[in-house]
Amino acid sequence: MDKKLGKQKEKHIAHIKSKEFYSYFAAMFFKGHDKQRNRVLIDYDNAYYLDYVTYNKVIRRFNELVRDEVLYNAFDFILPARMGIMCIRKSKVEPWLDASGKLVNPLPVDWGKTNKLWATNPEAKANKTLIHFRNEHSNGYIGKWRLNNSTATYKWKSAYSFIPTRTAKQKLGKIFLDEESTSDFYTK
Repeated sequence: MDKKLGKQKEKHIAHIKSKEFYSYFAAMFFKGHDKQRNRVLIDYDNAYYLDYVTYNKVIRRFNELVRDEVLYNAFDFILPARMGIMCIRKSKVEPWLDASGKLVNPLPVDWGKTNKLWATNPEAKANKTLIHFRNEHSNGYIGKWRLNNSTATYKWKSAYSFIPTRTAKQKLGKIFLDEESTSDFYTK
């Protein structure tokens, strides 16, 4: 039986999490094994050693700084080891007619206005008439987070995906809604 996951289409499962990254980091400070006490010896006196909590705070802060730089300064973050470029691109989305003459509208539905229309007009509800966002505040442009791995040099590029956090998506939406925002992104 399939589980319903709410609005999300599928649950994104991270196969490698912060614990695994931390164990790799902590292995750099490995001194040996104490067989009598059955413990791993770590060089805690090293100036670069961090405990797990501090390590997570550093990683989280770094990720927030990169996110804000990409959002507010239209910065293209080049990932190390030629893994690709993380950026935001804007594109203009317009409705079109398909081969059979049917209108295809990829813009998101404004359910608030649609429900008001359906409450006042039963014919529109029967025809399932939808009102879509037009993004007039941004001249019809929408923005999306993107991982561009076309110049990356690793194998199986299609197996990797980039899904921004909900906070990052919301901040991007607020930038596009803010008429006083000075952020401008490259077009796709």
